[in-house]
Amino acid sequence: FFCCAVQSVMAVKVIGDSKAVLYREQSAGMYARWVYLLALSVAELPWLLLVTGLQSIIFYQLAHLHADAEYVVQYLVSLFLFANMFVYWGQMLSALLPTTQAASLLAGASMGMMNLYAGFFMPESAIPWPWKLLFYISPARFGIKATMPSQFYCSLSCFADEQDGPESMPIDCNGPGSEDIRSLADAPFDGSGPGCALMTDATGVLGQRLGLEYVAKNLGVTPVGDSGRLPPLRVTVWDYWSITTESSYDDVWTYTFGLIGFLVAFRFITLLALTYLKHVKR
Repeated sequence: FFCCAVQSVMAVKVIGDSKAVLYREQSAGMYARWVYLLALSVAELPWLLLVTGLQSIIFYQLAHLHADAEYVVQYLVSLFLFANMFVYWGQMLSALLPTTQAASLLAGASMGMMNLYAGFFMPESAIPWPWKLLFYISPARFGIKATMPSQFYCSLSCFADEQDGPESMPIDCNGPGSEDIRSLADAPFDGSGPGCALMTDATGVLGQRLGLEYVAKNLGVTPVGDSGRLPPLRVTVWDYWSITTESSYDDVWTYTFGLIGFLVAFRFITLLALTYLKHVKR
């Protein structure tokens, strides 16, 4: 997120510091405004490719993300669109506001709000109204949901409701003998995806999100004593991450096209601002 978000603050000065020149050249009829934006977009491509490439080379290996070609390509495409979206956001603010300083202040403040309401720290169900509106309109939510689910996905689940049909092998991650299971990607399960390793939910957050009765039924566990609390639960990384962030692997491409929609919208608003707003008066 922050690798992409910092591009927004850097992009503010691109339009903000060149408005006087832009207005003078526009008055002389040297080029159309859409040509200026097109040239600006093309000029940003080498820098964004370099930034996303370097970030991926360092971070991808450092975080031990999945090395399968499909996941790498999906990550790179989503990250590039995510960074591009922040560049267009910063340039749009610069076109809308009268000074570079005002646009920089708003760009910096908006980064914090986007991060808070991106669905990573707080899922949709945990956000009260009217703050939930910020979650729905946050462009960062689309970037997070397009980039990360593929890195946590597993085709198998420890939850009985998520297991495929009556003919599939039942998976018990919390029953007797399950301590020897380290990953559902191993035989005899042979699940696919980077998020098949088992982890322990010692905080009880799954019971809080899904309800104790549902969790107990689907994971085959019983509450401890009279407290009603569940014992530490063993689930896949994907089970835990998808539930706590309310994410779905099936929505990855939906959010990816959503990022493209934000790119088009931000560029169109920037074009309108450069056409009808003129902050330099003589």
